[in-house]
Order: sequence, then C-alpha cells, then structure tokens
Amino acid sequence: MRSAFCSTVAVAILGLTAALGGQRAHVDVTPSQPVALSVLGLDFVDTSGEPTDQTAAHQRAADFVSALQRDLVANGPYRVVPMSCGSAPCEPVMNPAELQKAARAAGTRFVVLGGVHKMSTLVQWAKIQVADEEQGGSFLIGC
Repeated sequence: MRSAFCSTVAVAILGLTAALGGQRAHVDVTPSQPVALSVLGLDFVDTSGEPTDQTAAHQRAADFVSALQRDLVANGPYRVVPMSCGSAPCEPVMNPAELQKAARAAGTRFVVLGGVHKMSTLVQWAKIQVADEEQGGSFLIGC
C-alpha cells in the first residue's frame, strides 16, 4: 500500500514538474516525444540496531524501483533511460556532480533517486528526490 502511494506521489510530482517547469517544458512535452527519465536504485540504511538479514529489505527496495519505473511509463509521457556511472551503477549516495554528468551523458531530463531509512521495526522513512536536469530544480518527497 505504501509503495503504491509513493509511486503515485512521484508520478504526480513529475507531472507537476513538466507542467510547471516553464514554457520550454510545456512545448517539448508531447505524446510523440516521451520525456527521458532515469530511476536510480534506492539507498537502504538501517539504524535500528536490530540484527537481521537485510536481503529481503534490499529486494523490496529493488522491487519498488521496478514498480516505480513501470508506473511512470504507464501513467505519463515518460521513457526510462539507464544511467551509467563508469564501472559502478549510479547510486543516490554518489557525488551530485557525477550524477549530473551521467544524467547529461544519458540524455535524461529527470533523475529519480532516494532511499529508505529504517529507524526501528515499526518506523521507516522513504525519501524520493526528483531532479530536473534541464531546469536545474528538484523536488523532495517524503513517505
């Protein structure tokens, strides 16, 4: 349920970004020209101090990214573009200048990145940032 909510919020933010991002965004966005976006894997941080196998948590984060990519393509004029950061995959914790360089090389307009912070068994936070590489702005979504 939470995953669907966050996906919906991200789709709404991307739609608002395209709609409110200025005249250039309004002119460039047409159904025949989907907007290029990249969705990075989510960073997962566990500060709960609870000894546990994190394999399932990392799989849920990867599943969330896959669902987010599907939702964005299905609900908007977007196409998912992979980003390459050299020999390592691009990750949200990387240097922002390097991520921006990789986004420009990939030809992506939006970069969706973020992470999950597990504070305890009952408290987890998800933060998703949408960076607009063309306009230079970003939005932060907390779930």
